[in-house]
Amino acid sequence: MSIDLAKLHNLAETARARLSPPAANHRSGRTWYTIENAAAPAGESAVIHLYDMIGDWGITAADFARDLAGIRATSIELRVSCEGGEVFDGLAIYETLRRHPADITAYVDGIAASSASFVVCAANKIVMAKRGRMMIHDAHGVVMGNARDMREMAQLLDDLSDTIADIYTERSGTRESWRAAMRAAEGGPDGTWYDAESAVRAGLADEVQDGSPAGRTPVAPRAATASTEELATWQPAAFLAALGEISNPVEPVEIPDGTALRALFDLA
Repeated sequence: MSIDLAKLHNLAETARARLSPPAANHRSGRTWYTIENAAAPAGESAVIHLYDMIGDWGITAADFARDLAGIRATSIELRVSCEGGEVFDGLAIYETLRRHPADITAYVDGIAASSASFVVCAANKIVMAKRGRMMIHDAHGVVMGNARDMREMAQLLDDLSDTIADIYTERSGTRESWRAAMRAAEGGPDGTWYDAESAVRAGLADEVQDGSPAGRTPVAPRAATASTEELATWQPAAFLAALGEISNPVEPVEIPDGTALRALFDLA
């Protein structure tokens, strides 16, 4: 089946225009990425924060590519906490990162879901925060038109999902295994979630970082004062002995009997 990419692109742009926030957000300077130390010379590091939905606020992959091209640093830290975003922008960002000569380490600080999950695959190394998460799923899309348009979009989404699966496959596994994970269970929500350890086991990341700053000694777990068995055992003798050690600072109150109550209310 032939796919009219120009037509589908126009449909996607129409949908995006209807769903996107006003252009004023672009003028306000709000963006989904920031670059620190962009002017660093060779031998130093730059930091990119990808901390919002890719493609939001009128900022496109073209803006990202232009800013990335200006980085001359030898190494780049890509800090990510992103739920995903526009798939074509994500693919373009992936390719521009792959072409950049710097050594790139991606740190999943919070979440790398949907498009962000394959963007980080452009890095030379992927590090998961101890409590970070990744999520992969089949490509989504919006289309308006007749039945033929719907079938063309379905074909395009399958092709895009294969492309994304191929990106994961460059790290590990096969296209078929990744597509199965992207689809997840029949009848359920699509996609598969990974915690830090399972992302490493699946090949989506290289290591887990506990997040402790250099030089700080991690806090050791508090030792239990008694074993689980001891805490769960009923010891009546010890309980009664403990009751004898409890002092009551409040003076006892004498409860009036019936005669006193009647006198109090002057009742016969």
